[in-house]
Amino acid sequence: MRKPDKRVFMLLHWAITIAFFMLLMSGFLLLYPELRLELIGGYSLTLINVHKYVAIAYVPLVLVYLWNLYMVYTTLGLWQKIHIAAVSIFGALLVISGFGVWFYRDLPYRVVADSSSVHDIMTFLVIPVLLIHLTQIRKVQGFVQKRLKNLT
Repeated sequence: MRKPDKRVFMLLHWAITIAFFMLLMSGFLLLYPELRLELIGGYSLTLINVHKYVAIAYVPLVLVYLWNLYMVYTTLGLWQKIHIAAVSIFGALLVISGFGVWFYRDLPYRVVADSSSVHDIMTFLVIPVLLIHLTQIRKVQGFVQKRLKNLT
């Protein structure tokens, strides 16, 4: 198995970061019509399409990133493993529930309603994970960079 390149990690991380914040912001605008009205003037199909297409790009980016993390998994500490597991589980629930919301015309009402609830709840639960991630950046970044340095 080839070892991951640290440039790939950084590029993927920034691509995921940009996509994540685009999804978070567009999702909040879709969730809160009053905020959407104030910021962009009302309802927009473009906003829905941005959210959908960024999500389509986000999924493979995260999968490639997780695959690269898997290759160095044994060198990660407990906190990093817990963080990866939480992000993976939250991400999977967001993706699955997002599809449930996206294909509302083809699914039973109960599935769409449950998907919408799960998607909204997971959105709010991912925010504390993001805040913890941001507070741990220096520690994690130094740890990962040290591990990646050993790989290259």
